[in-house]
Amino acid sequence: MQLDEFPANSRVDAILAQKDAIVEKIRQYCQETPQEERDFGIEVIEACSADLDEFIDNLSSLSAYPNNQEDMAQQIRQLCEKLSTFGDPEEAEYPEYNFGLLYSVFFEELAGFIVGTADRFGFRSPRIIDMHAVYFYLESDCWSPFRVCVGQSDQESVALEYSVRDHCFYIDETPFYDPTLMPIFKMQIDRDGSELSFEALLEGECRRYVFSACDEAGKTWLKTIYDLHVQRLDLGERQPGFADIVLETHRGIIRRIKTRNYDEAGDIIPMFDEGAGARVFVAKVTKEGKTIGFSEESNGAEIVDERAFVVHAVPEWKRFDVRSIRFQGDELVVATGDSVTFHDEQRNDVIAPCLPQLFRYQIRTYVPLLKFIQEVIALRVGHPSEYRIP
Repeated sequence: MQLDEFPANSRVDAILAQKDAIVEKIRQYCQETPQEERDFGIEVIEACSADLDEFIDNLSSLSAYPNNQEDMAQQIRQLCEKLSTFGDPEEAEYPEYNFGLLYSVFFEELAGFIVGTADRFGFRSPRIIDMHAVYFYLESDCWSPFRVCVGQSDQESVALEYSVRDHCFYIDETPFYDPTLMPIFKMQIDRDGSELSFEALLEGECRRYVFSACDEAGKTWLKTIYDLHVQRLDLGERQPGFADIVLETHRGIIRRIKTRNYDEAGDIIPMFDEGAGARVFVAKVTKEGKTIGFSEESNGAEIVDERAFVVHAVPEWKRFDVRSIRFQGDELVVATGDSVTFHDEQRNDVIAPCLPQLFRYQIRTYVPLLKFIQEVIALRVGHPSEYRIP
């Protein structure tokens, strides 16, 4: 017999029994774990139990009224905020930093209980948001090892951030401001890796995002997100000398690869010094031969082509056409064409013929992240026209 088949009172009793089992499990963990190895004590557990009791009681009352969905969503949001702190008033001001029991080793139990309880009291099925996953953006730095945007464009996308502590993704409710990270539920992927879906509570409603990949590169992105989240992969500690990385693709075509390297003292290596990072990007080319950034407005200029370029500024700034990119070990190898752009004394662009160049950029980062980037790049190797829009 399912919980929602119980009479109302019996249903509440069954839900309370589930809650008590979770709380008892947390108590047992607290008793068996040395104080220096945990972030909370028994008083936090008792506060959590009381918050869950109040949540159950409020949803039970709301279930008797029509048009209750907004109020139920608010109850879920308030509970998540309460369980995002350990009772410290300073933490309570910053729930987006994910303190508290909800984001501890009991994330699965508590998050699953919250969503499941809401379902049983009649919280509506999530609103489905379908997105063609043609745009992907990855950023890895000292703040976040794996932050990714997935969607139809840089403006129509969803931002996900991987937690090295919890070994899972959170969805960023405010991607263009200070991050507000919310839990992800029920992540799934289909057999061939072309469709990824998950649920989240955002802006007062429950949503189910469904991302559909259009090519093999897109499948690689979706499968990596799924594996990191569901398998709870441990990326390990960020090591000295790890690079900051940006990787951007659109319809399977590499749009940008940018790395920033650090010296032994932890300082950024300037772009004019040996050991500086890679700067590969796609730009629009006007009829006059000028370049405009991929995301910039053309302002009426006639665009005749889109090409990939690499900037190599050691010892002086120069820009080359890109013929191919590939990995050799942990080095990104960029082969150029036979023309170079540099600045004259008046800072005007000058284009001149040159011998093809071969630039190598070492990329030091987390092993799973490096393997993922290598796979995305490898899917384009051997296709000189990969940088042209079909």
